[in-house]
Amino acid sequence: MSFPKTKAELEAAGYRYNNTGQCSACLREISWWWTPKGRKLPFDVGAEAMVPHFASCPQVSKFRKAK
Repeated sequence: MSFPKTKAELEAAGYRYNNTGQCSACLREISWWWTPKGRKLPFDVGAEAMVPHFASCPQVSKFRKAK
């Protein structure tokens, strides 16, 4: 199964929209969604396809946990 690419596909897969906010690192607008497992996941706003913000954020290293 591939990752959902549209809002309709996200909702059909069990994701629920939460709200819109701003990335604390790069300051871009993001939309927050609840995953089917109850975690919050940020997505880019305005993209044609739903892209998780972690894939496009230039400051993603600030959010990575040390191993």
